[in-house]
Amino acid sequence: MSDLKHFLSPRLTGKRFDDHSVPVEILQDFVALQDLITEIAKNIYLEANPTKKRVPKGFTEGVTLNLEKVEDGSAILKFFLVTNLLASSILGKGSHQYTYFEKAKDKVIEVIRAAENDEEIKGILADKYLNYFNKIGRNLKEDETIFLNPESLNGSAKLNKRVRNKIMLTVSEDSTYKDEFKLTALITSIDKVDKTFTLLIDNQKLAAKLDPNNFKIVINTFTEFYSNVYVSVSGEGIYNQSDKIIKIDSISNIEILDPLDVSVRLNELAKLKNGWYESIGKAPSIDALVMFEGLYDKYYPENLPLPAIFPTIEGNIQLEWSVNSKEISLEIDLNQFSAELLSVDSNTSEVFEDLIDLKEESEWRKLNNYLL
Repeated sequence: MSDLKHFLSPRLTGKRFDDHSVPVEILQDFVALQDLITEIAKNIYLEANPTKKRVPKGFTEGVTLNLEKVEDGSAILKFFLVTNLLASSILGKGSHQYTYFEKAKDKVIEVIRAAENDEEIKGILADKYLNYFNKIGRNLKEDETIFLNPESLNGSAKLNKRVRNKIMLTVSEDSTYKDEFKLTALITSIDKVDKTFTLLIDNQKLAAKLDPNNFKIVINTFTEFYSNVYVSVSGEGIYNQSDKIIKIDSISNIEILDPLDVSVRLNELAKLKNGWYESIGKAPSIDALVMFEGLYDKYYPENLPLPAIFPTIEGNIQLEWSVNSKEISLEIDLNQFSAELLSVDSNTSEVFEDLIDLKEESEWRKLNNYLL
């Protein structure tokens, strides 16, 4: 007969959790967390019972973290600890598995809180346990955080990319850590002898393995190098203390990007410097470009045509579409995120003008309907 007890209610924040749902890959992080807590619990038992050489039979059998439900509040996961081994003489009088697993959970929380506050980590857990963070938190995105104990009076332990990376750097012998990446790059060369190819990422060249899974797309993209054909590449890489990727370990996916890909174009515009046009062109604000990309990703449907994007001398951007017989432009003020829409129909010479407030979802719907 199994027993269960409420064990953990982490709160997840970030764009992906706004609708109170949790992507499957995030649950993989909690599988690794379960494994870590189990190993720590075994160690705590052995330290408390120095005459024992191993944990009692059944100590970890049937012990799992079960997700009961996802509650509102970004996303709050309700985990119960399920065990087949109730209070038993083999654990000692008055002892219970829960005791050791609760203490193990507290150790994990202590490590995360220490990393968050830039405090010493190594004295809390041995490196073999800290290495579990290679999997715990690796599926988080930059804007995401797991609050492991959000209701704690001592302050919640916040696990995010920065905290995870700090823990990984603590156990690294060469001050590096492994993490997943998704980058935009150009393919600059191919070495058929070594079976590698070179990616150019923000003026940095990195080599990657050329294998049957990516051979065709790499060859096709390389032949278009001088046409600035970009690829989106994802996989695992090695990062340094400055959170800069320095080596590509493996590639899980690579795909050719549309020449009008908005993310690529905005990244190019972010590199402009003041004076870019006849010494008078003003560079657009990088923060404003990032904010615009966020709005675009949120409110612009994939079924609509991609716009061509150009900088303006004033430091703003202009989007342009050709839709049937209409030539449409949208000049965006990056300070206010207001925009002037102008459409000219080449067949009828009809001119249409409108003002669009890009901070409002309803205004985006108005723009999108016009582009249909």
